[in-house]
Amino acid sequence: MTKIDKKQAFATDESATLDDKSLIVRPAQERDLETIWKFYEDNFGALPIHRLKKRWRWQFVDNPACREQKSSIWVAEIGGKVAGQLGAFPVRMKIMDREMIIQFECDFAVDPGARKLNPVWPMQFLREVLRRNGTPLKGGTDWTPPHAKLREKWLEHRRVYNVPTSHRPYRRDHVLRQLAATGNVAKRVVEGPVGDFASTLLAFAVRIYNRLYHTPAGDQNLRVVRIREAGPEFDALWMRLRDKFPITTVRDNKFVRWRFYEDPVFENVIFGAYDADFLLQGYIAVRTARTDEGIFVGRIVDLFCDPDEELTAKTLLGAGLKWLEQFPVEQVTCRGVLPRLRCWVREFLYRPKQFEQSDWHPLALYLWVGAPDLAEAVYDAENWHYTYTEGSGGFSP
Repeated sequence: MTKIDKKQAFATDESATLDDKSLIVRPAQERDLETIWKFYEDNFGALPIHRLKKRWRWQFVDNPACREQKSSIWVAEIGGKVAGQLGAFPVRMKIMDREMIIQFECDFAVDPGARKLNPVWPMQFLREVLRRNGTPLKGGTDWTPPHAKLREKWLEHRRVYNVPTSHRPYRRDHVLRQLAATGNVAKRVVEGPVGDFASTLLAFAVRIYNRLYHTPAGDQNLRVVRIREAGPEFDALWMRLRDKFPITTVRDNKFVRWRFYEDPVFENVIFGAYDADFLLQGYIAVRTARTDEGIFVGRIVDLFCDPDEELTAKTLLGAGLKWLEQFPVEQVTCRGVLPRLRCWVREFLYRPKQFEQSDWHPLALYLWVGAPDLAEAVYDAENWHYTYTEGSGGFSP
């Protein structure tokens, strides 16, 4: 990867980063929120306004790391009118042997009309916000498809972290839908009794195949239960396992409660594996969701356990998959977990076609401006452990 010239990427003179003199970048104010939420609808798909507000507050205000460092919300003004926003929420990260607060830039949303009039200014806006944010790790999850050109341009001078994805199919209804779109005859067949029978048969065959050949064999010495409330056992688990995860969010009780139990949009279900001494050995977080394409899917949102304990990982995977199987999901997906855990995930979830040529897919974009001795570790994909998010399919810490 090409080394970055910080002086080139982030000019010290404020005007040097803004070619368009009418573009003003400033911190967001209370009066900007209604406009910001409208941008969310335009960029991330429509959600009821009350859910948008709850989600925004959960991420940028109620985040436990906000007690140490406030979120950073920026807006771009063009000609006196707010034309975009970029939010950054604080996260307490463990990066190798050090803990620090970093700001994860995310929710990059701009006015579609303003983007068409001047496709250059979103890039200028992004560069200026990153220049001003004084944290060692700049950037974060990928942006939605409307920002594809911006992302492509940004790759010229930013590091890229690549992450694979895995899928476990349960149904094949989407194949039948594609067949129905090919013509009138096929449509009548697929939408009639024959199509119903084929759909049922395909779903049954896939489930049988999964159970016979891809069902995790659990550890009989572990007791798996659904954990309905975050407690101090997560603090103890984090302290025991923190050295096994080179780069990850500090996964203590406060984080788990906020990230999974207080999520205002999705219901995350947590299963924990306990040993004979009632000591928590790991957990898995799962949920169901509907994608932007309308496909009902199951998500493995997080898998956290000792990566050297194969049976513990498989026990948790089995519990998560069993819970998801009770729903009519078309597939189960998992992304972002530590590569040393992903090897166990890959036994039961499969690599989709788009990754047949490569295990890696560019998704999270970072620029490290912290201690130079940590740069090599930050840019090594083998060190990162994430949780799954929705929207554009990105990740959060």
